[in-house]
Order: sequence, then structure tokens, then C-alpha cells
Amino acid sequence: MSEIVANDNRRSWTDFASGFLLAASFGYLLVSPTVGFGWIESWHNEQRAAQVVLLAITAFAFGAMVLDARYRAQLPRIHWIVIAVFALGAISAARAKYIDAAYAEVALHFLLVILIIVTAAAVARHPKRAARLAQYGALLLLATYVLGVAVRYGAAVSLWRPLDLDVLLLGYANPRFPSALHALLIPFAASLAADPARRRLIRIVSFLVLAGIWAINLALATRAIWFAYMVSLPLLSILLGRRSTARIAVAVVASAGAGVLLYALLFRGLPAWIGFGESLQARSLDQLASGSNRELLIRSSLEAIRSAPWLGIGPMQFAAIPGVWSAHPHNWLLQLASEWGLPAAGFTIWGLATLFRRARAALSGTPASDYGPVAFITAGAVALVYGLVDGSLVMPVSQTAAALVFGGLIASSSRLAFPERLKPSANGGVPLIAFGAAILGVVCSTHLSRFVVQTVGAMTAVEQKGASAVLWPRFWSNGFLPFRSR
Repeated sequence: MSEIVANDNRRSWTDFASGFLLAASFGYLLVSPTVGFGWIESWHNEQRAAQVVLLAITAFAFGAMVLDARYRAQLPRIHWIVIAVFALGAISAARAKYIDAAYAEVALHFLLVILIIVTAAAVARHPKRAARLAQYGALLLLATYVLGVAVRYGAAVSLWRPLDLDVLLLGYANPRFPSALHALLIPFAASLAADPARRRLIRIVSFLVLAGIWAINLALATRAIWFAYMVSLPLLSILLGRRSTARIAVAVVASAGAGVLLYALLFRGLPAWIGFGESLQARSLDQLASGSNRELLIRSSLEAIRSAPWLGIGPMQFAAIPGVWSAHPHNWLLQLASEWGLPAAGFTIWGLATLFRRARAALSGTPASDYGPVAFITAGAVALVYGLVDGSLVMPVSQTAAALVFGGLIASSSRLAFPERLKPSANGGVPLIAFGAAILGVVCSTHLSRFVVQTVGAMTAVEQKGASAVLWPRFWSNGFLPFRSR
């Protein structure tokens, strides 16, 4: 079986289908934050609606693709920890006050797991090609953002207009939202800049784009991206060894240094010298020096955990806590523990530790010149560290990008073990689990789509009335709206 999976290069319709799904995912990451789709006025709400459409298409396509035995042989094993976490989440949702929203949250995350599975199968099929596409795709996304900011910067200068967030934000309502996506893309662009096998022009362009991204994020006054790399790079160096991470780490650090200099020139020096506005400078410095006002969120999370330690208060129920200014605690671990329960959070940590341990073992058998697996591992670590201080794993665009990253990470860390673990004759449960996941994916997409249709209208009505309590975004831009309770 291993020889069939490794050497059978014949294309089937599932290869084209999985390629289409990954292309659609990349198109979502590219189009939704830049020009949008023209569906909903709110950028965040449109990005969420488009994400649900993408995930629903992925779920239905996966349901058809698992009928192909050759495709099932390419699938990663669905670990029992994943099953346990979602079982706990489903039980917690059944006990929640706002049950429709709770099951919508569980459905959303299960559909993200389907996207991870589809991505892992595609990457495991052609690992080097997939890594190369991820690298150039990330570079394209970052370059598009840098180019957009450059055009707006030039327009502001030509109009003698003070620099403000309109210059820096393309398709986002919050400065942290683009930063959350940039954090996941930087390792792939850095792997291009660090790879001596790439053409010199590609390496230079990658470095310049990275410098621009760091300068923009400094101007946006987003601290989480800097924290994520300050923690992740040393940690990965310890876990994976400096031999594996040195070149990418050097590229990240060097481009960040160049970005600081670029920020000092474009966003501090020129505005002061020419005199066309310094509002962005003052905002950036004040924002970077200010506190984050997260004490209430941490305290509310701990109180929710104490009130329901085993099953939590229910998925998406944090936003219904009275007097809390945010729809989520800006920490994925606290969110999981408070809403799904401590056992679910513990299983998740166990599963992630197992995944990174296998990634380290797989990396030891790859050549030092293979930068793809290191990029996936780095991006995965950055996503988790970033999510400890911000809502990067809650927002639709960065959430989708994280699913793609973890799909690539799973394939990169264990692709050599796929055939042995998934041989149908040796493990008769694999087809059954795959079919079960496909059926459940269709059910989840149906419920989530119904939730979207029902809540969009109600949300619009509430916004038109001028709701007094507007929450920070989670599912929709006004956070969680209690449309119906038990």
C-alpha cells in the first residue's frame, strides 16, 4: 500500500477537486480582505459569510471525495483526541443557554477540521510542490498588502493628508486582523528569503516585502505579532535545533530590523520633515505603551471555568457574560477551557504536543535544504503563541489560514507514516471514520448555513436600531447576539 500511495502519480478527479478547494481557500484569503465580494457592508461579516460558504463547499466535496478508495488512502488518521474534544464540545453545547449559537460554533470548528484534513491529504500527496505553492502564495498575499499600503501612502502624501489607519487597513475593521494573517504568512516568505537555492531576485523581493510588512505592523501598533515571534523562534530553536531553524530565524529577525528602520523613515521621519501629519506616530507610540485592558477578560474566563470546570459554559457563550466588553477572552486556551471545559482544553494541549513531537521527529529525517516543513512548523507555533494574547484563531481570515497551516503541518510531520496507518486491510476502521466525518461535515455545514441565514437578518435589524451594547467581533461584527435562548 505504501508503494501505491508514494509512487502512484496517476491523477484522479479527487486530485483536481482537492486542488480546487485549496485554490478556493487561497482565493478567499486574497480577495476577501482586499476588494471583497460586495455581499455585506461590514468587512468582518462578509469575511465570515464567505468563510462559511467555503467551508460548506469543502464539506460537501469531501463527502464525495471519500468515496474514492485511493483518496481515502491519502487521508491522515483522525486521532482519538480530536474525537474526544468534539464529543465534549457537543455535550457542552447541548447544555448551553444559547444552544443554536453553541452548535454553530462546534459546527464551524468541525468544518475547519475537514479543511485541515483536505489540506493534509493534498500536501502529503505532493509535499514539495505544496510547500513551494505555500511559499509563493504567502509572498503574493504579503506583497499585495504592501503594495496596497504603498499606493495609499503615496495618495496621502500627494494630497497632503495626515497618515491614519485608512492608509494601513485594507479590508479590515481592526488593526489586529491583518496582523494575525501576516504572522502566519511570514515564515513562508522568510523561507524563500533564506533559501540559497532560490534565484537572487526572489530572495531580495521576499526580504523587501517582509521588511514592508514589519514596518506596517509597527505602524499599526500591533504587539501580538512581535510577541509571537519573540517567543516562538527561541522555543523552536530549542525544540527543533538551531540547524533546522537558523536560516528562517535569521531572515525573520533581519527583515524585522529592516522593517523598524523603514518605519522610522516612512512613518516618523518623512511626516516630521515634510510636515504632512504626525497623527499615526502619536497613535502608534501611545498604543504600544498602553495596557491591553485584558484583566476583566482573564477574570471572567477564570470565573466561567470555576462555574463549570468539566464541560464549560458552552461554545460561543463567553460573549453572553454580562458586563464583559469582548465576545471572546483573546486567548484560545482560556476560551476553550471556559466554554468547552478543562478536559477538552487538556486533550487539545495533549494533541498539539503530540503533533509537534512528531513534527520534530519527521524533521530530523529531512534534508537541511528542505525549508517547507520548517515553515509549516514555525507558522503553526506562531499561530498558537499569537492566539494566547489575541483573537487570531477566532477571526475568519486568520482562522482559515491557521487551518491551512495545520493541515500542512500534519502532512509535513507525518506524511511518511500515512500509508502504514491508513492501510485499509490493516485498519478497517479508517473508511468508517472517513465516511462518518464526511456525513458529519455535511450535517455541520447545513446547521451552520441555517444559523448564518437566520442571524444575518436579525443582526442587521439590531444594527439598524442602534444597539447600545456592541461587542467586539467574534462570529459577526457585533459579537454574539442572543437571538434565542433555551
